[in-house]
Amino acid sequence: MIWKNAAKVIVLIFLNSSIVGIVGSQTETLMTDIELPTDMPLTYVDPENVTAPLGETFTVSVKVFNLTDNFYTTGKEWELGGPLPPRDTRYNYSLGNLYGLDIQFSWDHTLLEYVSHTVTIPVEDHPDGLLYEPTMVVKDEVDATAGTYWLGYVSMSPAEAFNCPDKNGTVFTMTFKVVKEGACDLRLESVDLSSVFMPGVKREIPHWVRDGQFRSPVVVTRIVSVDVGALVGEELYGPVIVGENATVRVVVRNDGAVTDTYNLTFYYGTVSFATWTNQNLAPGESKTYNQTLRAEDLERGLHAVTANATIMHEGELIIEEFPKQFRVIYTPALNISDPPSIIHVDDTVTLDASLSNHTDPDSEIMNFTWSLYEPDAPIPAFSYEGVSMSHQFAKDGTWQIVLVVKDNWGVEYDPLRPATKPYRKEISLDVEARPEPLLPWDVAILIAALVVVILLVAVYLRRRAR
Repeated sequence: MIWKNAAKVIVLIFLNSSIVGIVGSQTETLMTDIELPTDMPLTYVDPENVTAPLGETFTVSVKVFNLTDNFYTTGKEWELGGPLPPRDTRYNYSLGNLYGLDIQFSWDHTLLEYVSHTVTIPVEDHPDGLLYEPTMVVKDEVDATAGTYWLGYVSMSPAEAFNCPDKNGTVFTMTFKVVKEGACDLRLESVDLSSVFMPGVKREIPHWVRDGQFRSPVVVTRIVSVDVGALVGEELYGPVIVGENATVRVVVRNDGAVTDTYNLTFYYGTVSFATWTNQNLAPGESKTYNQTLRAEDLERGLHAVTANATIMHEGELIIEEFPKQFRVIYTPALNISDPPSIIHVDDTVTLDASLSNHTDPDSEIMNFTWSLYEPDAPIPAFSYEGVSMSHQFAKDGTWQIVLVVKDNWGVEYDPLRPATKPYRKEISLDVEARPEPLLPWDVAILIAALVVVILLVAVYLRRRAR
């Protein structure tokens, strides 16, 4: 702990003494098949899942994705591992402009033997890497007997800040040899990313972290995946929305050479809610199990399920356990400003959704999309992005205005998913034809008619007076 704190102090000293560099960018082609978030950067192990037999070697990379020259203001400090807090004006974070990093990585040394590693810093020497020269190594230490690696690096003035919008920057690669069968996490124990110094901007860069996992090839029946989400068709979508059922889906596979017998139990927290007994899988066979958690049992927040299998393999009892967390959220409340009471053709109208908010405390509306349908049209004729939009209406009739939003979890309106209805709001605008202007002779006739009316009224009043 003393050495860790000392290294971080060194990083901060050099970061604080550096001037703001020109914001640069590095564009390595995205080479991963896993889903990557776009609301803030991600530090992750690639590939996420590794399988290698005894005696073989394999290589993984630790990468940072989507460092941008964007900023995010919030009312409370970002917490490690969590989403971006709701917007406000108290704290200002950079979502990129990387100038330093401190990463601690670990593995099970009884299963994996460290072979070698390569640090891909700076980009002048490693185009697929990250950080610009001049740089300084703060820490580059492998403890093969403990199964740990610690890397600290910092750019120094006059280096540019590093960004890789929608791309990857590779921090390091590491090669292992499998010395024992089993499974272990390839874990990012600690990840600190620091931005270049900017007045009024916090140095910490908010980011997601995603670990990797190593497994020996499955030679007996094992649980290979656990997924939880709202079932739409055959697909699971998360987070689950309050009021939706959650489907737990578990896949069990036998890649061994003999038929195995097993019992499978699902737990919600510590309470079992589904059990299958005396199940059999032949070599090469897999089975999928689905079970529903009822909406009335799911409150907003984080939940945990576990799949437990007791497997009889050639007279040996094997216990397999696979935990999984999932989240249940509230929905947004959309509000569109009132339009003018009368709208004529060629009028420009502005609609604003800034009073919309996400009712879930850990969620935030990230994108607003407006679709405008001309009268009786089946598809939208115009589309706008942003919390407000302005449009000049060129046709009379009833226009349909549809606002659709997406939150920081990636949830948006899906007509096949009823619980997402609050992510969409529709209003109608009646546009009237503009009145024809009066011609000069029309005005003369109108004035003459008014004069006649006035004279008749005067005559009538005089007669009454007699």
